[in-house]
Amino acid sequence: MSQPSPKTAPLELVLAQLRHPLKLRLVLCVTIVAAWSLLFFVPLGDQTQVTTARIARERKRIATAREIDTLKKALAPHHGLVPAGANLNDLMRGVIDHLRSSPLKLIDLKPEAPKDLGPFETIGVQLALEGQFAEIDTFLTWVETDGSRLRIDSIKIDPNLREPGRLKAQLTLLSLAEKPPVAAKTKPETDKAKPAKTVE
Repeated sequence: MSQPSPKTAPLELVLAQLRHPLKLRLVLCVTIVAAWSLLFFVPLGDQTQVTTARIARERKRIATAREIDTLKKALAPHHGLVPAGANLNDLMRGVIDHLRSSPLKLIDLKPEAPKDLGPFETIGVQLALEGQFAEIDTFLTWVETDGSRLRIDSIKIDPNLREPGRLKAQLTLLSLAEKPPVAAKTKPETDKAKPAKTVE
């Protein structure tokens, strides 16, 4: 009986195949192409990812810049509607001057606390008036068409029980004003007294 030949190791099979010149050249060519591909395309892939992320950031910046330009164009027709330098004293003075030429009776006038609105602030007054319906309606029409851009925030009208035909109106008027510029606080420089040099 003939004994079975022992199995050849895989490494010996590969070496036996590589002893053939054509097969060795083929293996070397495939190895070189694979190594070149890895050395070339892996850094290229990293650069592609970095470039793609940079392009995405630049597109976002361009979109933001276009949106800002669109908002600026949308605000252009409304530029200057907020009166420059307007304050609460001017608002109260304007309302009082108008009421002097009106048959309405001013019962009370109180300033409203200003509210912060970014670069602007709301200023307002609370009014208590007394008069007939037509007179109050005329005053409200003046508020809507006034150049200082007044707005009626709240209104309450009750009949005057003592004088039939007359009404009592309580309303709050608001206006938009630019914030006054904040003056830079400068600390006074105090020169410390330096000790006098003694001449020996």
